Amino acid sequence: MKKIIIILVAVMGSLFVSGQTNHEFSIHGGGGLSSLNYKLSSGKCSNLFGGDFGLGYTCIFNDVVALHFGIDFDFYNAKAKLDGVQIITSNLKDSENDRFDMCTTLNNYTETQKAMFLNIPVMLQLQTKGKHKAFARAGIKIGIPLNCKYNVTDATLTNEAYYTALGTWLPVPEFAGFGIFPNQNFDGKLKLNVTAMIALEAGAKWKLGEMLALYTGIYFDYGLNNSLKKSNKPFINYSNSYPATFTANSALPSLTEKIKPIAVGFKLRFGFDVSAAIAKAKLEREKAAELERERITLERERIGLQTLIIDYYIKNSSCDSSQIWSSANSSKSSSSISSSKSFKKSLSGLCAATNSSGLGSTPSDKVQRG
Repeated sequence: MKKIIIILVAVMGSLFVSGQTNHEFSIHGGGGLSSLNYKLSSGKCSNLFGGDFGLGYTCIFNDVVALHFGIDFDFYNAKAKLDGVQIITSNLKDSENDRFDMCTTLNNYTETQKAMFLNIPVMLQLQTKGKHKAFARAGIKIGIPLNCKYNVTDATLTNEAYYTALGTWLPVPEFAGFGIFPNQNFDGKLKLNVTAMIALEAGAKWKLGEMLALYTGIYFDYGLNNSLKKSNKPFINYSNSYPATFTANSALPSLTEKIKPIAVGFKLRFGFDVSAAIAKAKLEREKAAELERERITLERERIGLQTLIIDYYIKNSSCDSSQIWSSANSSKSSSSISSSKSFKKSLSGLCAATNSSGLGSTPSDKVQRG
């Protein structure tokens, strides 16, 4: 089992890193008939309702095939009703160390069992193509019992002792734990095994957005092995020190041999496509990088154009070079190429004003004007 888990984890990791598949994480909840499913040798049993919730990961290989893993918390409930049912507890000792067998008759006895399992599903998923899809899953679940308990309320127990040495039944006295004991309440832990289950699911996958999908469907789980753990505990916990204060364990080990969990119900699942989110974020980064490259290119073209204009006016006018560069610096705040036109106009005006004031005149010009 450990080797299989290691191999699965390695395969999942390699697929995630390779980027050749889509990766979907999900959260789900569901409910329906969810019971421990057993048959009693005497009495009646009822399958009750329960539910489940959990998290999932789906590795989508293509439009049709996917592999699903998850962690589910499933709740199973059942009830046993017993009237006139007798259970023998053998080889007990009384306060005088004499051995006897206890026969307990159960009346108005209702025992409720509740079990919570941690289920780990591994399922193959097939789906149709298109925006909205039909899907089906099949696989196995490994169920680990986490919290399993029973509860009995207002039961009537009638205890009689059979002493082999005497060859007789003793229905009394009550102080010895024999007689009729009404309104008895018991509770305790129910011992269950790790269980393998067949798991089936089918329904529809609705695409709600680029990254979000809603799964609606029905599911069916059924235990493949016996979940009931063998117990050496007797039905009656009898103490020869305090015989009248006896307690009782669950009646299931005495009245049934097998427990196989079963669940049938409706399930909702929200799936989040991580690959789509990653692709969207990558596209946004690429767009931002492209815009930055365009901005840098435009800035370089603007600087180059302004440099050419400055060089031209320095060579072909009598403007002071320091004033030209001052005009150029004042226009650097603009990142548009069209700003070079306004820069050229302001530069022409500067040169014209300089020439008219005589700052840029040559000595020969001054002589001619004098």
